[in-house]
Parts: sequence; structure tokens; C-alpha cells
Amino acid sequence: LSIELNNPIRNLFVSCFPTTSHEESPLGAGRDQTDTVTGNASDYRSCSPESEKRDGVKPFCQRLFLTLLLTILFVVPIIIIPIFSQKLGPGSQVYVFIVQDKFEYLQLGVLAAFSITTPKLNGSILVSTISTDCSLDSYNQLADRILLVNTSKPLCRSFLERQQAINQTLMSVKGLIILDSTPFEKWRVSSPYLSPYFTQMMESSDVPILMVREPDWRQYDTFLATDNNKISIVREESLSDVKNIFSCTKQTKLNIGEYIDESDCQAGKTLMSNGSIIENICIKGTCSQYGRKCVSSEIKRFENLQVPILCKAEDLDDLKLEFRVRGKKLKDKATLQLPSGGSETYCCRSSQKNGTFLELYQDQTCSNSWNQVELLTEKCKWTDWFKSKDHIHRARVRLCVVQSSCIIKESYNTQGDSDIKLDQCQNIPEKCYSV
Repeated sequence: LSIELNNPIRNLFVSCFPTTSHEESPLGAGRDQTDTVTGNASDYRSCSPESEKRDGVKPFCQRLFLTLLLTILFVVPIIIIPIFSQKLGPGSQVYVFIVQDKFEYLQLGVLAAFSITTPKLNGSILVSTISTDCSLDSYNQLADRILLVNTSKPLCRSFLERQQAINQTLMSVKGLIILDSTPFEKWRVSSPYLSPYFTQMMESSDVPILMVREPDWRQYDTFLATDNNKISIVREESLSDVKNIFSCTKQTKLNIGEYIDESDCQAGKTLMSNGSIIENICIKGTCSQYGRKCVSSEIKRFENLQVPILCKAEDLDDLKLEFRVRGKKLKDKATLQLPSGGSETYCCRSSQKNGTFLELYQDQTCSNSWNQVELLTEKCKWTDWFKSKDHIHRARVRLCVVQSSCIIKESYNTQGDSDIKLDQCQNIPEKCYSV
């Protein structure tokens, strides 16, 4: 009796779908018309078809059950597909990072991908330039690149149907990403590899192979169609290692000093006394999975992130840097006395000291002569050499901050775009040292 009284679901079912007689009802079997617990009359006829037609309970219940059934069949799969399908590939969730430099901030696009194979990632991050060439004669041009195979293009679909072409490609590339164009109605929860060509890549491979759905990659179609753009493949457990994902922007401001304002993403780069260059960058990101916002909580912090980044030499290549001290722009090179007499905005070092040019930018007076500058270089902690467009010839440049208010710039010209140094100081009279 207690089970009957405390089982509202069973009672509701009987109310909605009653039997035609007292004997046929499993709930009514052996029940008297007088409730043995309460002593009140229990009108069993309320569950009869006649009473339900009268009060409308049966039509309401049937509509309720029909609504629940339709919800289970159509709504629940839409919710669970993006949650469970990301676990179908081997290992943890993998993302494709697309970073676009907007000068004052980095625009980040994150695409959730299926992992077909990810053997070389090993929890790390793979960064490389992309190629979109699906032709069968491009193997030699794919070395150390990530090949993007856009299946909306007939040539790329043909490529994926050739086992030999795939095998040869996998011997050259760092990774392969399939930009899938399978229509939404053909997606399956049970397996992300819908088309026959996916089965060809399930064999053992020593490079990462991923697949990204069209609603996710289509919004970056222009970027992903441009050869030599840079992308990253990142496992979810490596998302905290942002310094390996991002690089410095094309911001040209270069400040002198030890203080970095992490709340200001537009202040530019900072040249430290130890020779390193730090930039506090702003990252504005979005993550897409099946055309909707990603469900991972680890991705959320990339929506609006500020992080100090150590600039590499290649981040500075061809930037026309603007030197600043306490917000003041250092526009002009200092004109200093030469050992041979006269004054000049540069001097040439001896062959024993690289045979390079020196220039000085100063806010407060750090030196009055090139001899003194030469002495200051002995205490310099230089940046790495980077490429510059500031000269008629291609040049290599490195920088040093002295006395917290001056920058010494050392440079030499090269033969074209090569690294071959041109010794131009040998016959120039403007020496940094006494002859």
C-alpha cells in the first residue's frame, strides 16, 4: 500500500492509460472502494475512460508524454553531440589556434578539432606555417608545414581518395588538417569520420591528423586559404602554456625601463637592462565547436586575456622601432665627437670588435664622444640580432640599454637577403676608436 501511495509516476501512467476494467488494472487489483489507510472513500472510477473524457486528463497526459518523447528524440542529441563527440578521437581534446595580429591586440580564433591521430604532440604545442596545395606533385614543397585539405574543393577530395598520395604527404608534413564539408544532416554521434577517405588515415602515422567541421573553419576561410599563414595545434592540457602559443605583435613602440604595466596592452614593447624585450599583449579570442561556443572551461580565459610575452628575434624582424623613454619619443640620433676630430651621428668599430656601426639615442646625456660609447659597450647586455629595414642595404641590428635612459644600436649591412656580412668600416674614417 505504501508503494502505491508513494509512486506518483505509476499513478500518472495509470491515469493517462487506464485499463477498461477493475480486474485489468494492476494498481486496482484487490483495492476496496474505501481507503484502508485514510478511511475515506476512494473513487476508483476517476481512472475510468468515462471520467477522463469528462475532465480532460487523458488528452493532457498523452500530449505530455508525446512532448517528452519528441524532446528525447530531437533535442537531447543536439545537446550531447558537441559534448561527447570531442572525446571520440584518441587522447584529449585538440584545438587549432588561429592568431591574427591587429597591431594593438591579437585576435584569436580557436577551432575544436577531431583527433584522428596525434602521435607527435605528446601534450605539447605544434606551431607551423600552412600549405593549401592538394596537387599530387607538391610533396617537396610541404616540408615542415601543416597541410590543410579543404574537402569542399574537388582537387582536395580527389587527393584524399589516393592512399599513395596521402602516405607520401605524411612523410613530408608536420601535420595534416582536414577542413570537412560534410553536411550537418549527415553528422553522426557514433563516429566523426563520416566519409570513406577518413578510413585511409586510421593507419599508423607519425604526424598529427585532425578534422575540423565546416561551421567552425568557414568563418576563417580567407586566412586558411592563404599559404604561409601560421597556425598552432594545441592539446587541452597545454592551454596553460600560452607563452609557446603566442608571439609579440607588430607594435613598434619600444620603451626603456624595468617597469611593465600589465594593465596596458597598447604601451608597446620594453627593452630590459638584461637585453630581453618584453611585450604585454592583449588577446581577444573566440572558440567554435559545431558553429557554437566551445563548452570547455579551459578555453574561456582566452576570451579576454593579458599576458607578458618574451619577444624573439623573428618577432622584431623588419619593424621600424620607435624608441621611447618615459613616454617621450627619441627621434634623433646623438651627434658625438669622433677621435679623429669633428662630429658624426655614427661611428665604425674596429675589426677586433665586429667591424660594425654604432649609433646612440639618448634622453639625458649618457656620452659626449664615441670613445665613451665604445667603453659603455663593454657593459652591454645585447639583444639578439634581428633584421632591419632602416638602411639602404639589408641590415642586422642589436640593441643595448645604458644608464636607464639611452639606447646603443649596433648594426652591419648584409649582401642582399643573405647573412653574408659586408665589411664597410674598413675604409671609413669615422672610427669609434683612436687611430
